[in-house]
Amino acid sequence: MTVTIRVFASLREEIGRSTWQETLAEGSDSDALLAALSARHESISRLRPSIRMAINDQWASAAVRLSDGDEVALLTPVSGG
Repeated sequence: MTVTIRVFASLREEIGRSTWQETLAEGSDSDALLAALSARHESISRLRPSIRMAINDQWASAAVRLSDGDEVALLTPVSGG
């Protein structure tokens, strides 16, 4: 199955793109996706404890089963001033 990944703010800057496609095994969940992304992107690995995830515009908790065509947004905390 294929899902769309969207990242914002510092993740977008560090990874160098804001959107891309990931191919996963059928039955994969959000934890497996985050583990795979963390293995390839140091910035995701480093920020993993604080990353919030939304799947198809809905906040998601851990281990949400993904479906082909899902859009997964990875959001990091932001601070302002």
